[in-house]
Amino acid sequence: MRNAASWTWRAGPHRLQLDQYFRKNYKGAFRSRGVLVRNADAAHSSVRSRRGNHSWKRLLFQLALADFAAFCPSKDSQPATIDNTDYTVTCEKSYISPIPINVLGNATPEDCARHCTSETTCVAIIWDQGNCWQFDSAPTGPISATGAIAMKPGVKTVPPTCQDTLQQCEADKQQALSDKQASDLSLAECEKRYTDALGPHHNCAKDNEIVTASNGKRYSARCKRGTGTGSVVISPMKSYIARQGCIDDCSRTTSCTAVQYSAALRQCHRYSNIGINYGSNTHYDAYLAI
Repeated sequence: MRNAASWTWRAGPHRLQLDQYFRKNYKGAFRSRGVLVRNADAAHSSVRSRRGNHSWKRLLFQLALADFAAFCPSKDSQPATIDNTDYTVTCEKSYISPIPINVLGNATPEDCARHCTSETTCVAIIWDQGNCWQFDSAPTGPISATGAIAMKPGVKTVPPTCQDTLQQCEADKQQALSDKQASDLSLAECEKRYTDALGPHHNCAKDNEIVTASNGKRYSARCKRGTGTGSVVISPMKSYIARQGCIDDCSRTTSCTAVQYSAALRQCHRYSNIGINYGSNTHYDAYLAI
């Protein structure tokens, strides 16, 4: 039997009349959020003096029956899923051995199941009138036990809707990776064909080579040269696959008088002044407007 002083009210289909009875006869002995008996001895004495044949234990037993009736509508073995964990539930049964551990009081059958789920060592648990009895090794039995509920946890399951969503996400991920791989191959092939088509016009052939922009503006090449003292860069840096794109960009920019271009890095730096005494640079070629 439960400890009366620790009994906490839980709403249930069979308890409305009991709740009304408690509130009528034990004013000041309860708190909001349900019924809580503060003094079991005083409550028991009050029951005897007010109702005579109504014992305190009988009232608590009726509440335990309400828990049992809500969880075990029949006495046959039945499956139950509690917080995504499957349980084998057998009503009116207990186990013979080993000796179980009383792990929880003032509990519903669902509370016992949740506790068992949270304990990695729990292989079975018994609910008996508000008490949870845990087994950490395989129990023998079961045996008949009036008012008790035997529960064994199974495999934790993923709700079907979540499982479906997970599978779809995995399929979408694989498809996206496949699409990216195909796109990368297409891009590499396209860039190679473009670079091959440019031929000798892709890189600087020799110093003082004349390169003409699409609008007719001309530039003089300085192969493998960097910027000199006093260079003024125009932001932002541009990116072009071919040298011609960089030259054309500068020709359309009023303040641009020179560029530095790297075919390997695909970087195009524009300058309003490229300075003087520019030295060598293994990555870039310089082109000055003339």
